Amino acid sequence: MSFHTYPLIFVLAQLIFTYGISSLVIYQLFCQLLNAQGDSKKRMLAYSLGVGPISISWLTVMLFLAFPGHANWFYMAFINTIFFVPFILLRKQLYDFPLIIKDVFANIRTYCSQDKPAFFILMLGLVLIACSFILAIFLPYSENDALEYSMLAKIMYGQHSARMYPILDGTQFGGFIAPFTHPLGYVGIFIWSYLIQGTAQHFGLIKIVSPFYAFCIFTLIIAVLSHANRRLAYLAGLLFIATPLLLNGVIRHQIDALRIYTFFTFFMFLRELPFWEKWQIILPAGLLLGLCLFSHSIGILAIPIFWFIYLFFSREHFFTTCKRLILITFIGLLFVVVRYAISFHAIGYIIHDGTIVRSVPSLHFYEIYELINGIYTNAQKWVNGFFSLFSNTLYFGVSYSILILSLLFIRKHHIYLLIKDGISSKDYTEGVFAVSVLTVLCFFGMVVLSILIKDDNFIASGRYMMSVQPFVAILGAWGLLKCCEKIQIKYQNILPLLGSSLIFFMALSFPINNVFDYKLSLTTLFNSNMAKAKHVQETYNLLAYFSKNTSPDSVLLSFRNAEAAYYANHRYVYHTDRKMLPVYTAKDKSQAHQALMDLGINYLAVPNHPLSYIDQSYLGELIGDPAFSELVYQNGSSRLYKLYDNPLSYSATELQLTNPDFSQRNKDRQLMNWAASWNKRGNGIAKDVYDGVVLCNTSPSHSQTALFSGNSYKIISEAFNRYLSRQTTGDIVLEPEQTYQLNVRMRGYGNVMVYLAEYTKDGYLGLQKIWHTISYGNESKNKQVQFQSSSLASQYRLVFVLDGQGWINLQNIGIRQIHYSHKPIDPNEQKKIELITQGWRVTSPNPVRTYFDRLKKVLGFRSVHLNFVDNWQVRSMEGSEVELNITPDASIPYVIHSPLLPYQENDVKKEFHFAIKGKGQAVIEVLANSIQGQSYHLFKEAINLTDHYQTVDINLPAELFKNTLILIRI
Repeated sequence: MSFHTYPLIFVLAQLIFTYGISSLVIYQLFCQLLNAQGDSKKRMLAYSLGVGPISISWLTVMLFLAFPGHANWFYMAFINTIFFVPFILLRKQLYDFPLIIKDVFANIRTYCSQDKPAFFILMLGLVLIACSFILAIFLPYSENDALEYSMLAKIMYGQHSARMYPILDGTQFGGFIAPFTHPLGYVGIFIWSYLIQGTAQHFGLIKIVSPFYAFCIFTLIIAVLSHANRRLAYLAGLLFIATPLLLNGVIRHQIDALRIYTFFTFFMFLRELPFWEKWQIILPAGLLLGLCLFSHSIGILAIPIFWFIYLFFSREHFFTTCKRLILITFIGLLFVVVRYAISFHAIGYIIHDGTIVRSVPSLHFYEIYELINGIYTNAQKWVNGFFSLFSNTLYFGVSYSILILSLLFIRKHHIYLLIKDGISSKDYTEGVFAVSVLTVLCFFGMVVLSILIKDDNFIASGRYMMSVQPFVAILGAWGLLKCCEKIQIKYQNILPLLGSSLIFFMALSFPINNVFDYKLSLTTLFNSNMAKAKHVQETYNLLAYFSKNTSPDSVLLSFRNAEAAYYANHRYVYHTDRKMLPVYTAKDKSQAHQALMDLGINYLAVPNHPLSYIDQSYLGELIGDPAFSELVYQNGSSRLYKLYDNPLSYSATELQLTNPDFSQRNKDRQLMNWAASWNKRGNGIAKDVYDGVVLCNTSPSHSQTALFSGNSYKIISEAFNRYLSRQTTGDIVLEPEQTYQLNVRMRGYGNVMVYLAEYTKDGYLGLQKIWHTISYGNESKNKQVQFQSSSLASQYRLVFVLDGQGWINLQNIGIRQIHYSHKPIDPNEQKKIELITQGWRVTSPNPVRTYFDRLKKVLGFRSVHLNFVDNWQVRSMEGSEVELNITPDASIPYVIHSPLLPYQENDVKKEFHFAIKGKGQAVIEVLANSIQGQSYHLFKEAINLTDHYQTVDINLPAELFKNTLILIRI
């Protein structure tokens, strides 16, 4: 593998070739084949805008299959030659290219000067496109699917071969497996990006792939609609890019933009087929179909939809229609026939996603998957599957809702024209609408059919449901403008302005949350991928701890594939590797433990979400039993367990809980010490249950029922987390930073989350999710989970939440503190706990979040956002002195808070003395509150830190203050 990067000028030249010249060559070929002139050349330019990079991807993969093992220059020279030869030979097709571009921009400028709302709508869409590029570059590359594609590309780049795919055995690649059969369209672009940047050691150029294809779709939507109504074109483009879930996928580097682009481009090109009598039209159509199939497995749906639309709605001669159908399909299949053959030989399927472990009957994989995703019952499949497109505007935007609204404006002549002309209308825009309507009807007809036959492939992922999003945006824009025309008001232009502004701001929910959650600021933009991801994604903190604190020969069982491949820095076994079959088919806990030992696994990184592989196998019992697994690290609800060859010796102290078996009830048969909250009619706590308590949700839509300790029974009319935040104490006392085991006897069907509501002496601290499990079965089972108590909280409330439709019978609960005989007491940890108890804190405020908190305060809202940091250490020194150490993971601000120090004597000066060393600058501040409640700055000084201790002496005036607080900003 090449580890050096190429000169910047070379990378820039190849970048221009990849995203510019290659698509120009496709444009030249299209124009040459069809002898395109005038407006048809503009359309060919729009169709070919993103075809170049995906064509390079296909060539790269084919070269890696046919000629593996060559140097980088071999592949780059070959592909550059393939494109530059026609670029030169067909240069006459570019003679009028500057005039076309000039004319396009002149038309946009002229129209926008005449129609200010249209200009405003266009600007909103371009702002979202610009945001997608900026955030895609600076947000961490940390989503699972995107990481799997990039890791696969990294392996292929390292081997200079694509022959190892699909990867069924992770032994060769440190544990990474790729058992799916997706064609390598996205991966091929990544490989090419690694080739032209000279290394796969950083993500680099692959971050711009997804926003580039979002821009291509946006541009193509405008291009195909601009002939009729530019306001319609710009609004359709905005509706597309403003789809929240899709925009989030773009900035988080998902494949959706690429696969939607190839699908959309192929079907828009269908509009061209009736216009051209030349037989050569089948060549660009076949190319676009082939690239659609090559981009993703779901592209195979293009073939039946294409056959249906072209066979029944093309008004050409029947023989011509059939001939074109066969030839275009044949050409398209040529692009993937090799991949299909390899997949069938390796796995036995042309298209497949999964491994043999999913077929283990006892895992109930597909049933559990449906429970987790809220599509278990028939009602849920409709409500949370198909109809969520129209109801969940937070994810899918307003396009689908507007699509329903559009039905009000359909007249008989619209239906008549669709049946009469089909996609062969002489009016180009009418043909575009015909293709959009037919594609949407065909696709969602398949979705409905899949639900009727109880197949979840479409509804299992909202991202798959958005495959026809550009077509929906086109139809939705038409309906929205029709609605605005029907509403007669004095200032008619204000409606599209308000509507487009609402669409724009709804789309910003995911980007804004990403900026806040990942703490993006000017000082953190260039932090490492790992440093950014650790702010939000618990798995990265687990992997960082594992990589730093375990021996090189340690082997990890990971439930995250690509994350472990990138950041574990150890060998690992992925949980769906076929080597795990003996673990999942074990007959008891000891047999499962031995199977893990046989694989050399001595650590388990358990994620914060439920999996059938844990809940329905003996893995769940292993990680819940302190004798077999020691909880060594916890971040949020993600945990790292250490396995030992032989059972550990430990002792346990049982906590005294109030009404742990739910048997204590008042005269009205209501629970003592437990309160409940639910948010949908039909949910709640079942009455007259004598064996424990039953939580039930009958609504198929998303709903929750919560049961929490610490209150005499009552029904809370507000969300449980809001109610708990207004309480000040808990009923359960846990020692700080200790390991506990929660035991629950339960049965039923549903998604169960368990939280601890944390309280300090100052009040509510927050909710800590300690468990997320799936109950599946009428038989009662004892389930256990280990967790670590907070370093800050002193009191807790236990919270059980049934999430989504189902019922859960909780019969008994217990909490035990775990003590290991082999684990010595760390005096430094004890000292840290003492400091925390006294009130010392370390926080990491987000500058952007702080600004908004101040704004809320100005507007009269109470909002204080402090990110508590736990990665600081304490070292005992001579006497009573201690050393407090902070090692920042990233260039973000840290603040050390002292406890509130009493300051009540008005005739005695206060003196503070301490020493400090480090790197950078520290700002020492002392704040004071007067008896009257006013705040004062008593001291502030900036110190340039060095490697040697500097003494800081603070002398405060002898005045009457209530208390003081020392802040050290780093």
